[in-house]
Amino acid sequence: MILYLGLLDTEKILVSFAAFIILLTVGFALRRMFLYSGNIYFNRLDSSNRLRFFLYQFIFPFLAGTFAIVLLKQPRMSGMDIAILATMSLLFLPLLLMGRMTNDLYYDEDPRKIRFFWWWLLAALILVPAFRIILEEGIKI
Repeated sequence: MILYLGLLDTEKILVSFAAFIILLTVGFALRRMFLYSGNIYFNRLDSSNRLRFFLYQFIFPFLAGTFAIVLLKQPRMSGMDIAILATMSLLFLPLLLMGRMTNDLYYDEDPRKIRFFWWWLLAALILVPAFRIILEEGIKI
């Protein structure tokens, strides 16, 4: 990171472009693994439920997590923090673009039941602000 500060503008653009390409490449490489994780909820992943799967498994948690991070960092949220959070969307871009072109996936025959564990949400809502309050001053050794 410190070496990045000493680079000229052209070199910074090249490093940023390389990071952009790497994020997109990782997104394309992980696309199939993202789709295979659908066997947690579905017996098959076809065109009728693929968009719902993308939204509920990846997009909504990403947006909720980003919103939570923005709320926790207020009022000291900088433009750099927002740019970093926005670059994570580059991992999901190949999933959204190429996921529709993937063949239907059929998993096992056992029926799946989707459950939501409210106590995990409650624990997160209690622990995240607690850590924020406790660690705001830092750990004194």
